[in-house]
Order: sequence, then C-alpha cells, then structure tokens
Amino acid sequence: LECNDGMFLSEGYEEKSRLTRYKYIYGLEEDYSDKLLPPLSRHMISGENLFREDVNKTAFVLKSYQDFLDAKEEFSDMTVDTWGGKGELALYGATRAKGFDKENSIHLLLKYLNVDPKDAIAFGDGVVDIPMFKACGFSVAMGNGNDEVKQATSYVMDDVDQDGLYNAFKYLKLI
Repeated sequence: LECNDGMFLSEGYEEKSRLTRYKYIYGLEEDYSDKLLPPLSRHMISGENLFREDVNKTAFVLKSYQDFLDAKEEFSDMTVDTWGGKGELALYGATRAKGFDKENSIHLLLKYLNVDPKDAIAFGDGVVDIPMFKACGFSVAMGNGNDEVKQATSYVMDDVDQDGLYNAFKYLKLI
C-alpha cells in the first residue's frame, strides 16, 4: 500500500518479490547471482497493520500479464495499470481511484504551490508519464523510454542509468 506515511508491505513481500525486484533494477531475465539487491527503503514498512485510511495506491507483483488483466476486470471501478522495468516491462500492477493520475496530481501540486505550469518541468521514461508531460511547460524523457514517450516530450536525454537526470539538470541549468 502506498500511503502518506510510507509504503506498507504485506507479509513475505521481500522474499516473494526478489526476482521481480532484480528484473526491475537490472532489466535482466537470466542469472542474478552476481548482482546485488539493495535493501528495501526505510520508507517501506512491513509487519504493520495494513488497514489504513491514507492509502493512495496499491501495488502488486505480477506473476503474469494475466494478473493485470484479471485485476482490471475485478477492479473495474478503479484505474488499474502496470509499471516497472526497462522498455515498459510489466512487472507490477497498481490500482488507484479513477480520475487521479500524474497529470491531475501535477495540476493540484502546482496550484497548491502557486507555480505556473509553464515554469514546471516533468521527467519520465514510461508511457504512464505522458499525462504528466502535458501538465508541465517543459518535459524531459530519459533515453531508455520508448518511442511513444520520446515523441511526447520536449527533450530527450541520456538513459537514466547513464546519468540522464544529472545531464538533464545540467542542460536545463538547474545545477
């Protein structure tokens, strides 16, 4: 559960998600024995009560693409999508209330901060980021994004794992 106070994990998540987390981090399909798997973030909390009132989104490991299709049917009153991995690889599913996406969230944040959208910059690499690009005056796609993502943005930078964010920040004179 992605909540205001952190991410709350179901029991056994760390072990059950090991292979998926390797794929997410390294984009590999083979042997992971020589790769390190970083520890879960301190914001990822397990063993807590999962009955919460501040849930923004649920995320779940996909064992197959059929899991995503089943979730779309089961939770038809919600938005269900996928995310994770290089090249739009569907590793995780997510559910959230309809009408809440990255574009809507950016509009709400900019209004709250009293920032003109033309002064906002969006960074992304997935199709799910395209609505966010529309909400900002300038957008940067990471080089590892697919062609649809790159065509929807103002500027394409290096892959995220080749210092794409750092190079974009330098290009935009943010650093």
